[in-house]
Amino acid sequence: MPVDVAHELLAKGCMSLYRDVRLCLAERAMDLPVREGASMEDLHTWLRRLREAEEASIQLAGVRYALLQAFRHFKPSLDPAERHAWIDFILRDPASARARAYELLLAHPATDIVTSYYWRNDAWQIAWFEHDGQWWQMTWHPESGDCAFRTRAQVLADARRDGARYDPHWLHEERLAAQFENGDVIYYPWLAEVQ
Repeated sequence: MPVDVAHELLAKGCMSLYRDVRLCLAERAMDLPVREGASMEDLHTWLRRLREAEEASIQLAGVRYALLQAFRHFKPSLDPAERHAWIDFILRDPASARARAYELLLAHPATDIVTSYYWRNDAWQIAWFEHDGQWWQMTWHPESGDCAFRTRAQVLADARRDGARYDPHWLHEERLAAQFENGDVIYYPWLAEVQ
């Protein structure tokens, strides 16, 4: 792969990963934006710093702030009584509200934060982004410091199936869906045709 293409894929992958970890960073009272026009070396440094941030402690004030940021995405879908109840819950008991926040996503999955790591418990290593009219997956391997890139078609070619359908655990592992502890699955928008 030419260096300029690899740089562009890495930059898009890092931007997408940042978008998907912003709420998680907020819970740690941090922000770590990707600098526009960053070099390959700068992007790899950013990934290492992101790994350190992932290991940082979650702060109660950060939990409340991240909840309020996430709530903004659901607010238009809720009636006034629901909005008031959630705001009160977030301000009164942010830890309990955080434990139940996924209920908002299950009830209103058509939100631009559906792909956020906020709803997941796995390591911040996979990002999806568009490039030249197709979806790409970036997988960062912190042990080696390398990133691997595959098209959506390449990822789906390796799919595990459960009968005629894709295995929801596999979809979750590849960040093509989010599977919750209760078994509910939310498929990400770019997978709509293969649900």
